[in-house]
Amino acid sequence: MKRELGEYNLAVVLNDNAKRVTPQVRATIHELVPERNIFYSRSLEDSRDIARKVVEAGFDAVFTGGGDGTVIQFINDLVATQAPLPALGVLPLGTGNAIASMVSSGDYLHDLETYVLRKQVDYQHIGLLESEDRVFPFAGLGIDARILNDYVHIKKRYAENRVMKPVLQGLGGYLLASFGRTVPQVIGDALAGRHTHARVVNTGKLAFRVDVDGAPIEEYGPGQVIYEGEAHMVSAATAPYYGHGIKIFPNALRHPGYFELRVIFGSIARAVFKLGTIWKGRFIEDGFWSVMAEDVAVEFDREMPFQIGGDALGYRRDVKFTLSSARLRLLRFI
Repeated sequence: MKRELGEYNLAVVLNDNAKRVTPQVRATIHELVPERNIFYSRSLEDSRDIARKVVEAGFDAVFTGGGDGTVIQFINDLVATQAPLPALGVLPLGTGNAIASMVSSGDYLHDLETYVLRKQVDYQHIGLLESEDRVFPFAGLGIDARILNDYVHIKKRYAENRVMKPVLQGLGGYLLASFGRTVPQVIGDALAGRHTHARVVNTGKLAFRVDVDGAPIEEYGPGQVIYEGEAHMVSAATAPYYGHGIKIFPNALRHPGYFELRVIFGSIARAVFKLGTIWKGRFIEDGFWSVMAEDVAVEFDREMPFQIGGDALGYRRDVKFTLSSARLRLLRFI
């Protein structure tokens, strides 16, 4: 049974290119939401245009359906309007789904029905990071972006392989990329003495390193070096998850007004051995640091693969991460 706009003031924005936005999914959503409240995005221009229309219409809430790239692009387009942001629901209808891991039940229909039919509303407030004129909930340089690049490479290589293609969808593809390409290459670099060095400087106010439970254990004042030395990865986030439920940032929500910076600089062999524990967010000891910060400058001694929100953005030697003034009010269904 459809409800009128005035009853719940909801918009749904779907990535028309997403494979999981099937005809059945579209038909099901159309049964719940009036057609005039549903928008299909096929390009960056569409996303910007839809964001403007959503803001001008004064929707209280917007559900986006697609992967992290779709969601993060739409968030940027909303922020660019400089208008108050509506509440944001995230339907897990793409790959990655890092934000959905935090607030969605995992079932797009359950989430929509909970909001539309049962009118049950709960919120998760999170901040956003800012870098290179973009806002986002997570980004990184190093092994995480390298895995992403290898994942894209493997998907292209086996795009026409009927046996491998289903295996590469979702977490299976990332595991294959990790252990099939990234880890052997990183271990090979280490054995050959090709080490990468990073320097991280606190360019904000007070920053502090935390233990596995999020308790402060060391402080860094403005301009102080947080870390300098060999590093496999430097990443930052305001949300706990990468895609597929991988909880890389266990402290991201524990200290409002800060983002979590993670530095991995220990033995890569040990990191591989403890990979499952790391992905659950419970492994922080020598070689694995978590720092809560507002603004940092990251420098590497060579070009490093770089990703924002799960999208590969080439290579960088230096990046600045800043806590954005924009904040999200996410609709939560778990």
